[in-house]
Amino acid sequence: MPYPPRPQLRPLPAFAGTARTGTVPSQRLQAQLEAFVLAEYGAGRSLRQIAELIDRSPTAVRRVLDKHGVPRRAVGAPRQTDQAGLRPPTSVGPAPRPGQNETPAMWPRPGIVPGSSPSTLRGRS
Repeated sequence: MPYPPRPQLRPLPAFAGTARTGTVPSQRLQAQLEAFVLAEYGAGRSLRQIAELIDRSPTAVRRVLDKHGVPRRAVGAPRQTDQAGLRPPTSVGPAPRPGQNETPAMWPRPGIVPGSSPSTLRGRS
């Protein structure tokens, strides 16, 4: 059974049709657009949602946030906690045994000097 499509937001009338390739919007419109982006992102909307509302690309929204020094949130949904306020488990399964995490690449190899690259070791026997 396929998942339903995500809801598409319609551009707001103030911004609908104002995006044009190769033209610079008026200073008043640009100021309104930037204020809207900053307010909506601060309120918790995603880049994609804001982009749909202002009839711009997510890249345009990112540029506005970068211009104003706003740090972006992590990608994806926020982590959920259970009712007791405990964090969800980070691993599944039994704990590794001592030495189980070691891989052959971590073992010391004869003739390899730490900090040297493979190209400098060619020709050595």
